[in-house]
Amino acid sequence: MLPFSDLSEKQDLTHLTEALTEQIQDELTRNRELRVVGSTSAKQAAMSPDLRETARQVGVGALIQGSVRAEDNKLRVTVRLLDGTTGSAVWSETYKGDRQKLFDMEEKIALSVADKLAVQAGMQPAVAVAPPDPRRVQASEYYQQARALSSRDSAGPLDEVFRLYQLAVATDSTFAPAHAGLASVLIQSSGALGGPNGKNVALEEARKAIAIDPGLPLRYSTLIFYYRDAELNWLKAREECASSLQKFPNSVQILAGCASIEGLLLDRSKELELVAEVAATFVLGVGAGLLLRTMMTLQATDMGYETRQMLVVDADAPATKELTSLRAVGMFSQLFAELGQLPGVERVAGVMGLPTGNYGSNGYYETRGGLPVNADHPAWSHFSVANPGYFGTMGIPLKGGRDFGSEDTHESGMVAVISESLARQSFGDADAVGKQIRCCLDSDKWMAVVGVVGDVRQESPAERPGATLYMPMTQHPFYANQIHVVLRTAVKPLILINGVDERIARVDPLIARPYTTVDAMVDKSVATERFRAALISSFAGVGLLLAMLGVYGTMAYSVAQRRFEFGVRMAFDTERGTILRSVLGHASKVACVGLVIGVALSVVLARLVESMLVGVRPTDPVSLRLVSAVLLITALGAALGPGWSATRVSPMAALRAE
Repeated sequence: MLPFSDLSEKQDLTHLTEALTEQIQDELTRNRELRVVGSTSAKQAAMSPDLRETARQVGVGALIQGSVRAEDNKLRVTVRLLDGTTGSAVWSETYKGDRQKLFDMEEKIALSVADKLAVQAGMQPAVAVAPPDPRRVQASEYYQQARALSSRDSAGPLDEVFRLYQLAVATDSTFAPAHAGLASVLIQSSGALGGPNGKNVALEEARKAIAIDPGLPLRYSTLIFYYRDAELNWLKAREECASSLQKFPNSVQILAGCASIEGLLLDRSKELELVAEVAATFVLGVGAGLLLRTMMTLQATDMGYETRQMLVVDADAPATKELTSLRAVGMFSQLFAELGQLPGVERVAGVMGLPTGNYGSNGYYETRGGLPVNADHPAWSHFSVANPGYFGTMGIPLKGGRDFGSEDTHESGMVAVISESLARQSFGDADAVGKQIRCCLDSDKWMAVVGVVGDVRQESPAERPGATLYMPMTQHPFYANQIHVVLRTAVKPLILINGVDERIARVDPLIARPYTTVDAMVDKSVATERFRAALISSFAGVGLLLAMLGVYGTMAYSVAQRRFEFGVRMAFDTERGTILRSVLGHASKVACVGLVIGVALSVVLARLVESMLVGVRPTDPVSLRLVSAVLLITALGAALGPGWSATRVSPMAALRAE
């Protein structure tokens, strides 16, 4: 079927040329001995000026060519039958009629052409039909409008196409093409347009079309596509293909449907592998997303103290007895005064038990005047030994009472400062200042609580702020020889290393003095979390690459298997955009199945990483959505290449190869 030419001045008869082509093709395909190739492939082949070459490329023995012209309110249609071997005209005939009787003309011309071709080929002519019923004319008009709307590269809304097909069926319930069209649009919408029983309606309409007109192959192909696309029952679709091919072995429409089914069945194993890849990549991606969000949370976590521009000296002064320990305390006091004079240094302090540091202690404690204590779960806290000014240097807020001072000497009464968590834990809402507390650090003497300070995260940003008991360095000298000297600076901390090192050597050259910063210590405390995030992210990246290659390979294989199907669909005027959307839709469906499985696995496996997460839930919706979007976009991007190649399939080459 070469495309009919629109010779009208306004070029407004495309609707008629398409309808006439379809009518002729329908009548010709009723004959089982004919194989009819549609107008698209013929149109591409017709670019050759030699009609014999056109017939050879398409692989047919005869060509039908025609034109339509409007003269006032009259139509003039010319049809020619050409010999494919010689290229000469076998017969030619002109049909004239009123434009208002369009349907009548279409059917008469289609039957006439089918008769002439049957006589020419030595076959039984078609049986003439009675003049059309007015209802059939109106139903055909609705049908053609629906066809025209749906053929605009899917620009027409499905609900409008559905409405027109419904009108056609309601107007003439014996018009088989309208039932087939209604079934097709329901299949295309996965039954959504037909309400809760949309799929059942599609099946019923497809069967009605066959019952009304069992001699037309197109009706059977609709049923094949129902089982393939609506029910996803490919084995049933294959059975329907085998049954239909027994009736119409040369039907290109049925061959196209069967080719697509075989391609889908061959693709199934590869698709299962791809689904597994997508699901595994999704799980890894979600794991990486959760851990990366944990890292972001940790980096933004308030530690309860200042971390920027803080230089730390790991100072170790030799001392083994109480006397030498007291000398070490005096030496450090002198050192703090010396370092405070350095340009760029704002504050200096020393502490045993610096957050995220190497030195520290913890244990049980008891109080007087506090809340009752569970004997099975005695009170517990971190222990730190600090000099006066430590809280100000570290930026730990004083919530009540006072800081350590010069009056807190080795000979004076024992004192302590506690954190807010410890105050709530042991004293509830009561004022903790003035209460008594003692611990097992180095003495069993009771200490008076003189101040309450804010909570800090002692071990890492991942740890909740906990109870901390602070004691003055002068009253606990045995823990004052191994401390961290902390300097808050107005400049970049590492710039001051040489000056600090010189002052320390001047006071006591035996003090060991490695240098670092508070930022570096906090960063080191989350090294394990960072390694986990990097490791899982690497696996997720590799998985994403493999999934992309898998989608590309599977889609390329699918396109190769469905080459004949695409060729036939192009031959029957299917737009390239429709072919591309078909391939991309196939890829997105496979990817979505993998995503659904991946979501289920992620929810189940999330419990395994729950202990590693901070500030994010294992079923974090942001991570799930983000990974889903990335994987879906990746799948569609990988399928774009094979999809584009599917639109380049030559109908002539595909048909000739088949």
